[in-house]
Amino acid sequence: MTPAVASHDSSLKVLQVHNIANVPAAISAGLNRIGVSSTLLEYRDPFHFEAADYSLELDRKNLIELGIARAKNFVWAMRNFDIVHLHSAALLPAYLEGPLTRLLPFARAKLVYSHWGADIRQGAPPLLSRVNCAKRFVCPDLYDRAPDAEVLPVCVDLDYWKPVSRPAHERPVVLHAPTNRAFKNTDAVLRAVDKWRKEGLDFEFRLVENVPLPQLKAELENCDILLDQFNTWYATLACEAMALAKPVAATLRPDIRERHAPDCPIVNCEPDGIADSVRDLILDAGLRNRVGRQSLAFAKKRHDCVVVARRLKEVYTELVGAG
Repeated sequence: MTPAVASHDSSLKVLQVHNIANVPAAISAGLNRIGVSSTLLEYRDPFHFEAADYSLELDRKNLIELGIARAKNFVWAMRNFDIVHLHSAALLPAYLEGPLTRLLPFARAKLVYSHWGADIRQGAPPLLSRVNCAKRFVCPDLYDRAPDAEVLPVCVDLDYWKPVSRPAHERPVVLHAPTNRAFKNTDAVLRAVDKWRKEGLDFEFRLVENVPLPQLKAELENCDILLDQFNTWYATLACEAMALAKPVAATLRPDIRERHAPDCPIVNCEPDGIADSVRDLILDAGLRNRVGRQSLAFAKKRHDCVVVARRLKEVYTELVGAG
């Protein structure tokens, strides 16, 4: 069963593939909001990815079923959409959709690739993804992995992630919610927390892992400070926290910040400097409020899914018009 494509003001029909970190879901929401028909396809169990319009549920299939499902999906996507935008994913194994779209007469869709993380973190874009790629995007911290690609910021749905009023905490709540402890440098966070406790700072620390999105949202709404990740750049979680007007701490590599977000209000600290850099936020509610307001303004300016969708609409329209 394939999803129906909605009717919109724009004649463009776009398929977003693979809801990594909920960014494609936000992109799809933004596009639909500005009149571009966008459908979101997930490969995994849709129970965990409620924003998807359609799921192949590949994690529930054996090898033969998996191959048949992907082949059928490829044909459906090529026949029914003008743009297929793949997010750290491929339509077919080994990115075979690239050469096949050059050979098959019914394959009218343009292929667009976005790289959001591990798919190119250790090297260049996959070879076959370069065969018939109409446009390539990378997130800011991967700009040097694909120098010819356009940098596209992570986006979030500001209709979903918006500040809520709540009574102030007597003890500020510090949140860390890693998806991968090693990559997020959770050990450095725990060292900072231990140091604050030895100093006698009065705060509550919450370490949250492997929870559904609604529970994560509730944790973010309840916290006063988010400790994001301490490697090279900030993640989607930081954007969601900033949209909720929360101050965020993370490690920001200087060259990325200078090129792509010089006005970023995130408290920038190296892993061994978390305790010293974030201490004032724990002690000073007024500072937390000021940084939180700056965070919200930055999220609206840079990470709003409608802002990103407008840029993508320009790109998609140009690609389809070029034939």
